[in-house]
Amino acid sequence: MPQTVYNQSAMKAFVITGIISAAVTGLLLYLAQQSADADLGRVIRITKSSSPVAGDEELGRGWWEQQQFDQFVQRHGWGNIHLNVKTVVGDYLQKYVASAVAGEAPDIVQLEPQELAHWYDQGLLEPLDRYVQKWDAYRDGHLNETVLNAGRGVNGELLCLPFQLHGPAMFGIRRHWLEYLNLKKPETWEQAFEVWRAFTFDDPDGNGKDDTYGYVMEMRTDRGQHAGAMQVFFYAAGVRWFGADAQGRVRPAFNRPAAADALDLIKRAYQQGLFGKDVMLRNDEGGDVQRFLSQRNAGMTSQIYPNFYKGEALRHGMYDKVDLIAFLWKDEQYRRKDIYGTPTFLSGPRCMLKSSRDKDTAWKFFEYWLSRDALTQAYSKRGNARERYIGRFGLYTPAAPWLPMRNDIPITAKIEPWIEKLARPLDRYIVTQPFVATWSQISSTISQVFVDYYLDRFPNAQAALDEAERRAVGIMEKYEAELAGKGAEAQ
Repeated sequence: MPQTVYNQSAMKAFVITGIISAAVTGLLLYLAQQSADADLGRVIRITKSSSPVAGDEELGRGWWEQQQFDQFVQRHGWGNIHLNVKTVVGDYLQKYVASAVAGEAPDIVQLEPQELAHWYDQGLLEPLDRYVQKWDAYRDGHLNETVLNAGRGVNGELLCLPFQLHGPAMFGIRRHWLEYLNLKKPETWEQAFEVWRAFTFDDPDGNGKDDTYGYVMEMRTDRGQHAGAMQVFFYAAGVRWFGADAQGRVRPAFNRPAAADALDLIKRAYQQGLFGKDVMLRNDEGGDVQRFLSQRNAGMTSQIYPNFYKGEALRHGMYDKVDLIAFLWKDEQYRRKDIYGTPTFLSGPRCMLKSSRDKDTAWKFFEYWLSRDALTQAYSKRGNARERYIGRFGLYTPAAPWLPMRNDIPITAKIEPWIEKLARPLDRYIVTQPFVATWSQISSTISQVFVDYYLDRFPNAQAALDEAERRAVGIMEKYEAELAGKGAEAQ
């Protein structure tokens, strides 16, 4: 799924320096206006980012959410509380600064993980632990702890509440190609490598042409795409991008022997042409799964999420042509030791700002948004009109939820039983990305180092990992020094 990418730059750094003071200014303006606006009741302001296609105005979905909130407030006797939803495009931080100066700063924001980390580092986010602990849904055991904990920062504070966690990443493989070549689905890296070779050189589609290859591998680096593609291999080998050092600081943790093995696997496959002849030249906008389903000349891919797969595969006429693989172990030893991991991602994480005029009132939105009533309605009407109605004919089918925040809600949109049976065992191996503000820059940098290794610009995988770690640490230390400098200036 696409994610908002936060690019570090001098201009962004300059804009961010005014955030804290602007938030304070906005808070004072709000307090000054409260007495004049008392007859309007309490208003919770929410800001969400959107694509340029949606526009920089109140959208229909925001209006609908406001109406639903008003009805919920009336049913629960919360008094005169209203919701104001604003959708913006462009530089989210810059527009936040402008709204704070104008006295119109939001109480709640919806952020992508990298944005969230940066806002937290600037001291803008209000931890939600004390509110959740008093919430009936939490005390009664109705919240999914896995989803809840995915909203925690590196220091354990609850920084956001996500709507849900999407399903764990799986692999897809061409069923008829396996049958034609009399091959079995691979279960380990080496077995996969041999299947990729067969798909590349043994004419798996039987047309007598050299027009197939083994595996869809993303080699682009400008937005960290290759690092994203490597997650399925790193996580499967027990490697994580980040961890805590002796001082409790978040630091890169990927420089491990198992990561070197993963890089060697990918280099061997690249040098033998198992990723296709144009792997270093591809520049289409589609991701791995889109390319796999639409172009139909690759034998295997990763990053297939069980709650999205059916709709995408049907749309491309590939649903009956692809099998799914849940586990691709590093080797038999890792299987015996039960070492595995697979990526997933959050959906719609929302945060409360420290500058909120009335935090107890702002919290009411979370109680509504993640209430049993609201989620039951949301999950019984998943998708837009196109998805709900055309989806009946196999096109644009809505994505079913995988791990919702609440575990006590009925779900109408169901995942195919065979897919769910295959994917559910992966839940305990799910790895969520830590909230690291510099991940965009780090992922781009280490992607370039890894690709350079495949191109023989490093003597071995360990040298490439050492360089990737050195660059990642440098990026983090520079960012931390900038934060420290801004904190000193503020004092």
